[in-house]
Amino acid sequence: NKASLWRNNWTASGNGFGSAPVSHIFDASFSNFCNNNAGGQIITWDTTSYSLSGKLRIRCSGQAYYIYVNGEFILRPPNNGEETWVDLGNFKFINEIQFGGDTYNTNNNLGSAGTNIYQIEVDGKVLIDSDVSIDSPSMAATACSVGTKQGFSIIKYAGAGSGSANSDSNKGIPHGLSQAPDFVITKNLDTSNAPQCYHSGIPHGAMNLASTNGNDTSSFLYAKRHPSAQEVFLGNNPEINATGNNYISYCWHNVPGLQKFGIYPGLDGSNGPVIDLGFRPRILLLKRFSSDHSNAGWHWYDSARDTYNPAYRFILADKDYVETRAANNSGNVSTYYVDFLSNGFKLRHDSTNLSVLGQSYLYCAWAEAPEFNLYGAQSNAR
Repeated sequence: NKASLWRNNWTASGNGFGSAPVSHIFDASFSNFCNNNAGGQIITWDTTSYSLSGKLRIRCSGQAYYIYVNGEFILRPPNNGEETWVDLGNFKFINEIQFGGDTYNTNNNLGSAGTNIYQIEVDGKVLIDSDVSIDSPSMAATACSVGTKQGFSIIKYAGAGSGSANSDSNKGIPHGLSQAPDFVITKNLDTSNAPQCYHSGIPHGAMNLASTNGNDTSSFLYAKRHPSAQEVFLGNNPEINATGNNYISYCWHNVPGLQKFGIYPGLDGSNGPVIDLGFRPRILLLKRFSSDHSNAGWHWYDSARDTYNPAYRFILADKDYVETRAANNSGNVSTYYVDFLSNGFKLRHDSTNLSVLGQSYLYCAWAEAPEFNLYGAQSNAR
């Protein structure tokens, strides 16, 4: 969102901002940060003139300040010294954001260290100052195939990052689509490194397609940023952006009636969650992202091998196994059932892997009978 000069109307009691000014929050580098130059002081942003509303998220680190929105206490981020995204909630109007003490408009219970503010996101859009240029992707594609109607592109590019530091390269590749991708798979063509994944539904980080690990929120593979309408942002890691290496990226965004990418919460037992896709799935990819688990790998289901419910045949993207039908690769599975529905899918009888209470999961789904029309897809139950 480049509608305004967001750096205006900020105040800091005491020593001000020093060498880390507020403009660093909105300069599109995302590795720069604003710092209040000393602890024990209040930072306030008067946003009454900006007409901001929607979901509010802030990436910050340092002293665990108390965060207030419109004068109401929302949360206190963990004081662990690490950068973290904090979700502050949905707001009809955002009139003020304050980093302060344990009561509003005071510096009570604040330590000596300042707080670092890297990035602010409202209604799914990162706030960038209107005088900052970000319109052109910073790296060129060496080859591409783009289907704007299908919401799918294949982009080949040459790496231009340092290939070593786990940091933002401040570079991106064009994806060619009409909107930001919701799911991206990237593979280094010159090494045996595993494919890496971005998914819009999970916290900033990266997922390894050859691993059972959860989302790595410390990873800068995709620069801890959502892709923009023009480009997919890259970190400096060799898996995704090293000078001298070539890469391929597959990019998708949600298209009603064709494909959908989202998340769901786990529920133990046979009566698992129902996920509404708006279509009957042909291909379904499921993965736990909230934590690591040896059995919570990348599960591929499809309606070609299982022609009636429940679906229990799956392939693990992170393993070299043959088609799996049980935890021990033999017999009938008892903990991986999935129902393919006319409008989505439902998890069945799983308390250890794909629907565990308290865990979160991503899904990627493609339609059985895609239709592009005003009313979405129409498909048959089974």
